[in-house]
Amino acid sequence: MIKALMISILLALSSFTFAIEISELNPVQTLTVKPKNFKEAIEFNITLPQSYQKNTDKEYFIIFDLHPRSQPYLSGLHDWLSHNGEWPWLETIVVTQANYHPELAKLFENTVSNPNNQDILDFFEFDLLNAIDKKYRTNGFRIYSGFMGNGALGLYTLLNRPQLFNAYIIASPTLADDFAAVSSTANTKLAKLDDKL
Repeated sequence: MIKALMISILLALSSFTFAIEISELNPVQTLTVKPKNFKEAIEFNITLPQSYQKNTDKEYFIIFDLHPRSQPYLSGLHDWLSHNGEWPWLETIVVTQANYHPELAKLFENTVSNPNNQDILDFFEFDLLNAIDKKYRTNGFRIYSGFMGNGALGLYTLLNRPQLFNAYIIASPTLADDFAAVSSTANTKLAKLDDKL
């Protein structure tokens, strides 16, 4: 009888799910940015650290990734690494594009075909990053995250406007066909970088 009761309790406990929705831990807000030459505004997901609303004097660094699908894993990773009193990672505001945006994709393509066209870097610097800093408590430390094409764009950003981000997490950058002249100009441009950046 006791054995049957214990088995029933264990089965009942095993049927409970202990998964926590990341949006409950880290609220997601929408930031709308309208570049001056765009017809349509661009929406970005801003995933805030759990402590953001409680610690109103605290400023946070940001991690930015262009790909909309990067939001769940970046938010989960940063929550996981910072939930023990910000050890081993500090709490972070995660910024990702909410959806594919054709005009932003066109800026990307224009940079790849004409590396002297830095309109996408202007958008990052003067529109997006300014809008984030105005609305959220940021501390000025910015991380660029990118995979494949977006990773190659991160390298392009590092070479052409290194002051935009303080750190880069680049995975498998797609550099075939001298993407945005990254490979052909890297030696010259890297030599000019200040080692304090």
